[in-house]
Amino acid sequence: MFVDPKNLDYRLMPSSPGTSKASDGGDLGVRFTPEMIELLKLALELRVRGIIEF
Repeated sequence: MFVDPKNLDYRLMPSSPGTSKASDGGDLGVRFTPEMIELLKLALELRVRGIIEF
């Protein structure tokens, strides 16, 4: 139950069963850092330009 996987937004939706289930009370799965978000934005831009495919 991801927010918008088509656009690489793999944060969990509030209704996801993995929300707040990690041992530290956070969400299960990948934790996005600001650097990771910038890389994802760049990847999406390159996809829009037709430079890369995924």
